[in-house]
Amino acid sequence: TAKDMVALLGKLHHKTLLKNESCDAILAHLLTCDDKSKIARRLPPGVKFFHKTGAVNECRTDAGLMATPKGMI
Repeated sequence: TAKDMVALLGKLHHKTLLKNESCDAILAHLLTCDDKSKIARRLPPGVKFFHKTGAVNECRTDAGLMATPKGMI
């Protein structure tokens, strides 16, 4: 669910999901997502978007963390 994804991303960001090195590796992988057709298309330049997209039938999803000049959100 969306609630589960928010909880998972929060644990990943705060590095309470796994060891620090593993969380860093996952974040680096999420940063390489090349689907820019959903949330990413609306982000201003300079914002890093660590995200995962998905699809089931006609449902499309995108969830992630954004690194902005004011911090990670």
